[in-house]
Amino acid sequence: WTGSSARATTDRELCQGDHALEQLLIAIPQRPASESLTVFSHSIMAEPPAGIPPAGEGQLRLFLKLGCPFCTRLVMFLAEAQLESKVKPIYDSPAVRGYVKECNDGKVSFPALEIKAGEVMLDTDAIIQRFATENELDPAKMWALKYFSDGMFSMYKVLFKHLIDTEGGYPEALSWIKEQGVAPEVKQPENGAIAFDQL
Repeated sequence: WTGSSARATTDRELCQGDHALEQLLIAIPQRPASESLTVFSHSIMAEPPAGIPPAGEGQLRLFLKLGCPFCTRLVMFLAEAQLESKVKPIYDSPAVRGYVKECNDGKVSFPALEIKAGEVMLDTDAIIQRFATENELDPAKMWALKYFSDGMFSMYKVLFKHLIDTEGGYPEALSWIKEQGVAPEVKQPENGAIAFDQL
């Protein structure tokens, strides 16, 4: 949240304080070095997998991880700004992660906004600011977004860190969450992904 009385904080800064939390929100399967994208002086244009649903007219594809508080924060902004129709929301999947990774020199995080084929924006604040600028909006004046950012969003990070400490580590904390039945999973097609409106 970048309110007038708060220091601007990016997704990366919020995650860096706790490695386990970062892994929960990003959870990237690492490729062997031999499979890494080679980067030259000019960026290599990654091709979107054919199995990822296309965006509609006037839309950008928005990749979201179910249960991710950063994704929820962006969705809160889009809903309050009544900009939901501007995006094609698509669930995180191996195909999506591979594509996002190729577009960002091996980095993957969510939410991720495809600006055009081969160009994917990762930072939540940057994505919010892009939509805000294009639509002449001031996120600092959006009360629902601020309510979530200052409340549940901040509380989540504290509670998850406490769960890690209580359970004895990140894997144990994640196992505990799954045991409670609150770690939803979406069955993904092979070499593709599912849009939210396909369920």
